[in-house]
Amino acid sequence: MRDFRKDNRKVPHRRRVGCKLTSLPSLSGLVLGAIFCLPAQTHQAANHFVQILPKPSTNLARWHLGANLLLVEDGQFRRIEIPDVGKFDESILLSNNSALTHTIETGQHNYIVDLGSAARLSRFYLNNQSAAGSFQLLASDTLEQVNSASWKSLTKKIEFEGGVIPSVSFVESETSYLMVRMEITSTGKIGHFGAIGLPAALPK
Repeated sequence: MRDFRKDNRKVPHRRRVGCKLTSLPSLSGLVLGAIFCLPAQTHQAANHFVQILPKPSTNLARWHLGANLLLVEDGQFRRIEIPDVGKFDESILLSNNSALTHTIETGQHNYIVDLGSAARLSRFYLNNQSAAGSFQLLASDTLEQVNSASWKSLTKKIEFEGGVIPSVSFVESETSYLMVRMEITSTGKIGHFGAIGLPAALPK
């Protein structure tokens, strides 16, 4: 009879497998837990892959991201910075609060957003409530008078009606200053701007 106590054969080495818990969004919007088992030595590669995924675009026309707002009055610029926010109704244009509004009168209005640094923009929206009219977007690398040839058109005129939130996508453009040229035909309330893109310093 075979004596298993004297059997010195080694048990084959088993490859270690590590399991990682992650979460995936389901179609219903719920978050489901999923377990992925990968060989231990592949964990580092998997983590590296997650780190190099492109970052999502964000709204760069925000006070907390370093943007400032310039009003144009009689051909002169009036810069609004964070300490001045409570002094100007127009400061809500760079607010993160979608419930805040500013009453805009009929006529032409030029608003310049100083993004704080160069950015690549590709979409814009206006959180309009009840105003009607149109807007056009222009970009410049330097702050120039509103009629200067340095301002390059990003879009044609975009018309909108009261209760409509206009949104426009355009070819990705790098700029430091964004001018929103508005022609208001019906007085009403507008909310914040949405200038969607990425800082130019991030890799494409």
